[in-house]
Amino acid sequence: DDQCTLTYDGLLVATGIVDSVQPAFDAETHGAQVACRSMTRNPIDSSAELPDQEARNVSFEDLTNKLLAPYGIPVKNEAAAGPMIDVARPLVGEKTQQMVERYARSQGVLVHEDETGKARIRQIGNAAPVAALVEGVNLYRGRSTIKANKKHSSIETHGQEPGNDNKFGDPVAQVEAKTQLNDAKWHRPLHVYAESAINKDLAKMRTDWEAAIRGGEAIDANIT
Repeated sequence: DDQCTLTYDGLLVATGIVDSVQPAFDAETHGAQVACRSMTRNPIDSSAELPDQEARNVSFEDLTNKLLAPYGIPVKNEAAAGPMIDVARPLVGEKTQQMVERYARSQGVLVHEDETGKARIRQIGNAAPVAALVEGVNLYRGRSTIKANKKHSSIETHGQEPGNDNKFGDPVAQVEAKTQLNDAKWHRPLHVYAESAINKDLAKMRTDWEAAIRGGEAIDANIT
């Protein structure tokens, strides 16, 4: 359970925790194989917990802090503030990382770990690349896989919003958001059901998140 770091040419690449040690020996040699996992090992393996098992009127950043603070993982927010979450509750049997990801999808953001072990909240977008890859200059070998099975002609999110005396009926019982995509040549609609209570703005963010993630997963690249 000791902390470990991975460096490459003196540059810190990852910070994690020793997950297992496998010593071995024979008549001529002895050694040990050490396996490490990232700092998110503990929230990945452990059940989600909140004070009183719920958080009300909370931002996604604050919710992530509440969930990860017991594991000693700081949170750095680099995304625009999204809608407040009315009520956040862990599902039965849900792990901490699963709960973070569930609410991240509804906010249209990604949560990943940086090289120091901090959790970073980042906005999904179509920003221009920060550097160019030029064949023969800084790109010497490459191979990619383009997957059509990740493409859809449209993505539609469905969910429900908590009602009250002033807001009830279909507007809260049938919350929907849809986006048309030009990626697929065939009729391939995708309907997504929100993992938690959702309003119109969150439904749109959830739809955009799904489109961005599937667009990124449609291409695998190995470059040298």
